[in-house]
Amino acid sequence: MVLVLASAAGCGSGGPGAASCAAAIKFDERTYLGMGVGIKFHIGRRLGTAPTVTCNDTGRKSGRSEESYLAVYEINELDRADAVGVGEKENPALYVAQDGGHLPPEVSRLLKGSRN
Repeated sequence: MVLVLASAAGCGSGGPGAASCAAAIKFDERTYLGMGVGIKFHIGRRLGTAPTVTCNDTGRKSGRSEESYLAVYEINELDRADAVGVGEKENPALYVAQDGGHLPPEVSRLLKGSRN
């Protein structure tokens, strides 16, 4: 099955703090960030679920926030240490392991190939 990512969800719609609040999950002791570009990839088996990383983009202190969980899938073209598919199996988003602001080479190749 080939899937195309239209966009990944993020927090906020502008305003203070919006840029600092990205779509993110914690899985397998790594933080993965959602990619917001059209990307083609093949979804593999379900790996489990992961909690979303919450952020306070409003600047207000609130009570306990509810944690949400999303399904996590392997991507056939990539090592799960580099990237995973997240969300609904029919239309998962690409999430890339946070690694000091650099994309793993395999992910860069997938992105480049997806734009041709």
